[in-house]
Amino acid sequence: ALLLGTDYDVYCFAEDDLCDGCKVTTGMTAAAVLGTLTPVRTLDTTPPAIRLVRTESLSKNTIEITLQVDEGSRVWCAAWTSAPQDGYGDFIQESNFEGLIKGKAADCA
Repeated sequence: ALLLGTDYDVYCFAEDDLCDGCKVTTGMTAAAVLGTLTPVRTLDTTPPAIRLVRTESLSKNTIEITLQVDEGSRVWCAAWTSAPQDGYGDFIQESNFEGLIKGKAADCA
């Protein structure tokens, strides 16, 4: 049985059913099977739980943030010197926080 929120590598194999019992193999080669590799993640409808463990200023332009997440996740962090605003003058809120934080990725080296 498949598990929720789990990564699987899916491979496919096919053989010709028109030559049942043939002496010559009518299936795919191993290389062809490997070429069908498709990574799939099963549906996970629960958001990850995130906990801020530690923050530390390492230099005048570097902050180290340690987070704990309860499942595999992609995490974005961004820092501003004052409350961030979107292009419409709205401060960070439920409707715009994702775009504001992910949008800062272009500023990172």
